Amino acid sequence: MHKALKPGGVLLFSENLKASGLHQSMRKHFVKWGEEWNYPTLETMKDLCSPFEEVQQSTGGFLGAFGRTNSQRNALAKMDRAFDRLANSSQRYICFGVLKKAI
Repeated sequence: MHKALKPGGVLLFSENLKASGLHQSMRKHFVKWGEEWNYPTLETMKDLCSPFEEVQQSTGGFLGAFGRTNSQRNALAKMDRAFDRLANSSQRYICFGVLKKAI
């Protein structure tokens, strides 16, 4: 990511995380590629972001991942706003942020 940007370039990103044990178990049983896909940890994401001069990173989502249809995911995402206060960063399934390469 760092090498692809020009000096001063900015990268917006969103990545599915390893998340909680419940997320990992559900992916294993209900997502075809769940066992094969590389879901990074927060620690891995911090390492990937370390070459950048500026890093703004956050996590979100816990319940939204369990919806099977768009309407279910949308309803669960609304509940996530309240649930995010209860789940710690390592239990959430989305990491998103902004990275800026030094000039």
